[in-house]
Amino acid sequence: MHGMWIFALLAILSSSIVHADGVTGKGNITFLSTETSGVFIQLKNASGSLVKADPDACGRDYLFMLDKNHPAFNALYAALLSAYVANTSTYLKLSGCNGTPGNTWALISYVVQGDYQAP
Repeated sequence: MHGMWIFALLAILSSSIVHADGVTGKGNITFLSTETSGVFIQLKNASGSLVKADPDACGRDYLFMLDKNHPAFNALYAALLSAYVANTSTYLKLSGCNGTPGNTWALISYVVQGDYQAP
């Protein structure tokens, strides 16, 4: 019986760790560039430092890309634009890389606006 509880606890902890690694820290979008391949953004935190994250070792930890081929591109682009214009706090879920060797970016898989707090 105790083994089952330990297994459940380890499963919860490991899923939290994996999830946390792919989510950027909170920041405001201070750079947004729309290009033919997609949208590139940078976030800065409240102290003015770049928000850095590179969970899949893409090579750049300060510039994030929304690929134009993402199935929810329009909705995610709208969320990024509204966060940029409104200057609201934003978190990004990153998953995968795009680019060529030595010139790759972490891909945005979803956008969260505002100050999310887990219950």
